[in-house]
Amino acid sequence: MFNKKMVSICIICLLFLGACNNGEKVNTVIKNPNNETNNNQTEVKEEKGNEQVNEEKHENDPGIETSSESESVSKINSLEQMKEQKSGSLVQDATPQFEVENSAIEPLNSNQIKAMIEELEKLTNETADATEIYNKIVQLLRSPNYKEIINRAENFEPRFDKPFMPSVSEEDNNDVQSNRGKAIILLDAKSSMLLSQDGQLTLETIKNSITRFAKIIGQNNEVSLIVYGHKNNNSETDHVQACNAVEEMYPMGAFDEEQFKQSLRTIEGNGESPLSQALKKAEEISGEEDEEVSIYVISNGAETCNGDPVKEIKTFMSKNVDRSVHIIGLEVDEDAGDMLKELSILGKGSYYSVKNEEELKNIIGEKWLKNYIDLALAHTKAPGPWEILDEYNRFDEDLNQIREVIKTEKSRYDQAVQILSLEKFVDQSIVDQVSELIIEEYRNKLDIISEFRTNKLEEIDQEAKDIRDQVEEWKEQMQQLENLAFAQPNSEHQVF
Repeated sequence: MFNKKMVSICIICLLFLGACNNGEKVNTVIKNPNNETNNNQTEVKEEKGNEQVNEEKHENDPGIETSSESESVSKINSLEQMKEQKSGSLVQDATPQFEVENSAIEPLNSNQIKAMIEELEKLTNETADATEIYNKIVQLLRSPNYKEIINRAENFEPRFDKPFMPSVSEEDNNDVQSNRGKAIILLDAKSSMLLSQDGQLTLETIKNSITRFAKIIGQNNEVSLIVYGHKNNNSETDHVQACNAVEEMYPMGAFDEEQFKQSLRTIEGNGESPLSQALKKAEEISGEEDEEVSIYVISNGAETCNGDPVKEIKTFMSKNVDRSVHIIGLEVDEDAGDMLKELSILGKGSYYSVKNEEELKNIIGEKWLKNYIDLALAHTKAPGPWEILDEYNRFDEDLNQIREVIKTEKSRYDQAVQILSLEKFVDQSIVDQVSELIIEEYRNKLDIISEFRTNKLEEIDQEAKDIRDQVEEWKEQMQQLENLAFAQPNSEHQVF
């Protein structure tokens, strides 16, 4: 019994040591260690004067403001009520950072402890009602920061990466808002020498295939059409002219189907194949921007104008890592095929050789277009479990600040209850009732925050689901577009 009493005395001394300054003493309760058979106590108190003296002390104590009237404290049942909670008169200067970082270090400072003792003593001299005492503790010590930190958490928005979903609807073809890269189509017009016979290649077949291909890649790329080899070479003068015959028929820009078709209608010729000049032209219009640029070459043969296509491709590729050159050889011989294949390797692209209309459609549709769509699909991903979890964790950073403030607030309340108990201002049964009211408020606030978290995580899940649904719908449209783009055109689609 003696040891227990000595521990109580030590606790009181430690609790109030910081509250004593300038020779001024606070009340203490000393138990009689020589009488273990009864609870008689001797109170040693220094004369404190009347209530007016106490009020003067508060006026002379900077930073401490107390209310002379106790107010009724309503039960908090919602997040909005937490936000509207008034500041405790003893903790008005507590910042969010302090309450988050100092919850278990220093709930109350020495001045606040001293003011708390005086307020509780004054109140308990008038009443021993647990609810009124609880109300007073809350009035003095409740957090001033709920509104700020709750608003921050309410304004949280998930930062999912927006998936790359270029428009696939026909009505959007002429309204490209932004372009992801550039696609330059090089057409060897010497292929017009090919005659329509038994399903063999014709220029009209090539024009139709190019138009369908450009229509799709033009959904999210600027498109350019460069034609070469479209001037006759019946004389030496014509030969020079034919080797310089490189023309951008469709200027680099958003894809417009009617204008693109119009640019193809006038193409005729049976000239040379100045492939290197065409590649040089493509390099010039590709620009210096850090963006994806792809060249698609449809050639009827190798270079015939003594140019150096290898040099031109190397120059083009040196500008940016996101560049490529893809080539289709139209009925080319082995030597020409080897040269074109070498160029495609230098251009980090693909090479295919075709001999008839069906092969051309298959290569453009199943190789060029499929590779393009596969690339688009690879960049089009909905938020996965890990991305969603990252957003949960990011939100919890804001939410945990609210929890820490709740804990700090309760630590202050608990310290007030400890003062109430150690000073013996009221019976222990009253102290227990006050403590139960504090615990009830604490649990109630945690329940409110838990419900808030559940609702916010549902919002994060819903946004992820909305994006996932959009991606799935887009993928389905892309697959349909791939299936339909190179279907056999009927006569009404033969526009050239």
